[in-house]
Amino acid sequence: MEKAWFGALMQAAEGALDYEAIFKAKDPGSLVRQMPELDLYQMVQERGLNDSLELLALASSDQVQAMLDFEVWRGEHIAHGSLKNWLKALMELPDECFVAAFEELDPELLPLFLKRHLIVWLFEDPDQIPQVPDEDERPLVESPDGVYHIQYPADEEDSALCRALIERVYELLGVSKGWMMLESARWELESGMEESAYRFRSARLEDYGFPEAQQALELLAPLSVGEAKALLEQDFALGAGHTMKPLRAALSRLGEEQESLFAQAIKELDQEAGAALEVQLGRVVNSLARLEKLEPVELKEAVEPLAKLSAGVLNIGLERLCEGHDLDQATHILERLPIKHLFRVGMGALNTLKEQVNRLQQDGLISIIDEHPDSLLTSDQQDLCAGLTLTIPRRSVVSLKAFQTQEEVEEAASALAEIAYGVLILYGGAAL
Repeated sequence: MEKAWFGALMQAAEGALDYEAIFKAKDPGSLVRQMPELDLYQMVQERGLNDSLELLALASSDQVQAMLDFEVWRGEHIAHGSLKNWLKALMELPDECFVAAFEELDPELLPLFLKRHLIVWLFEDPDQIPQVPDEDERPLVESPDGVYHIQYPADEEDSALCRALIERVYELLGVSKGWMMLESARWELESGMEESAYRFRSARLEDYGFPEAQQALELLAPLSVGEAKALLEQDFALGAGHTMKPLRAALSRLGEEQESLFAQAIKELDQEAGAALEVQLGRVVNSLARLEKLEPVELKEAVEPLAKLSAGVLNIGLERLCEGHDLDQATHILERLPIKHLFRVGMGALNTLKEQVNRLQQDGLISIIDEHPDSLLTSDQQDLCAGLTLTIPRRSVVSLKAFQTQEEVEEAASALAEIAYGVLILYGGAAL
């Protein structure tokens, strides 16, 4: 019989809120604004941006900014195609929703988009406008207040969008906002605006559970069993917050379908410990996404495999800490030890395998071809060694099959021992 938390988790996964249910509710706006940002964003992803305008109109300004944070960045740079699509969608919002969204939007985003598409001029004498060089022969058009002159894009669609954005900002947000927008587009360097916007976006992503790359790397630092047991004596604030719907669904399936010690132990958690584990596992999954250079826009399809990968490493850590697969002890560990430390215990076992492969490859003992570090091995051995050199070691580079148990780690260690023995036979005792 599952404890209250896991039972509620399964019910939530089965009865997740959908688009139609929102608009059948008594107060759809309140319902939308209570949704975690990632859940709302993934609902928009599922329906498509143009079919989600009613949903966007109900979202808070913070939710709109979050969805832009998730969608319009690739690494440290703006994806201008995605930004254009979102600006077109936001232009469809009613006036009051447009004002709420743009008043709280990062001040660099709109000037960044405009600077990419148009040229802003400010002449000392508006009555004597000089000839300005332009290979596309774009005419000079006055800004809504007559202060600036603008050369809009040659592309008709881009030109119409830029005009509409500028006119609406002037009309609804005021002349001062219009000046600030056009001055930034006129003077600011694109690289400087992008860097500033990225810095603020990174800080917000941290609040949503996406750590910086350097912080994500901390997960890979191995932790010994002794160090982890010492940490069990300490008190930790195990975290609070929201997790995304796909992660809750993946966690529910893991508990139902797997028989690992980790899968059994999560079913024993009470509501408080289970909710804390959800949030922490979300941070682990997001950290792995960072390490794999995945953006939030790519996360929906990656959540399940990353959750399985995380669960495998966590199970290995749990098996190493427990004596005889003791379920009560495993449950106690999940209640007391932050998930990131348990993950590091599992990584300790996997990193040992990785180091063995690296040593064999660096010494040149398993290859006679420079371009192929393991040319002397069978195809299965090559597959295993390549899998073990990944950021999170896996049993295979072809299938990306993850390690799930300590027994599988020991099988891989035996396979490496067999390779080492072959090296010993081939080269003699001096090789090792």
